[in-house]
Amino acid sequence: MKKELDHFHIGNNIGANQDEFSNIALKIGGCAIVTLCDTFITMVHSGFSSSLIPIDPDCITMKEYESFAEQVIPYLHPRLSGIYKISTYTEGVDKYLSEQTEMRERISISSISGDDDVSSAEKGLIEQIDHGVPVVYLLLHHKDKVFSDFEWHWFLINGYDNSTESIKVQIITYGESQWVDFKQLWNTGKKLRGGMVLLRPNELC
Repeated sequence: MKKELDHFHIGNNIGANQDEFSNIALKIGGCAIVTLCDTFITMVHSGFSSSLIPIDPDCITMKEYESFAEQVIPYLHPRLSGIYKISTYTEGVDKYLSEQTEMRERISISSISGDDDVSSAEKGLIEQIDHGVPVVYLLLHHKDKVFSDFEWHWFLINGYDNSTESIKVQIITYGESQWVDFKQLWNTGKKLRGGMVLLRPNELC
């Protein structure tokens, strides 16, 4: 079975292209913020309350998107070392939801450590995509150079294909998408591995 979520576009980009920010902090270190903004917009498009986001979900320009991203900066602010802990991300999201929205109790926040086995990770990502919400993914170091462009980076998994023995997943980042082997992505062969964050509405409203 192949499932790909209907992700929004800004111009020719799938979601937001971090390179197009005018804010230098966002342009250089805003990958975690982009994953959160993209996820919330996708949730609204899937039927969640539009009050979750401070912009019109049906008419998103890069300028409007950047104003949203700047509201998230205090909670997932770019830093010299990057956001390299899953807990830093989840705590920032929790605080943002609590202080900037009335939706905290309507969204669950969970995570899967990069140290968990691949079967648990596959199960979690499939359940998340089946609920209509992308998976937020953090990749730190990886032994395979095919993933060198994704190291120390937050991005989204927007779909999966488990029609064969090896599950493929759709990565979205910098306004583009590509399909990769999930087991190969997950088994980094490195000590610092990252993991996944799952943001899921408790109900559609």
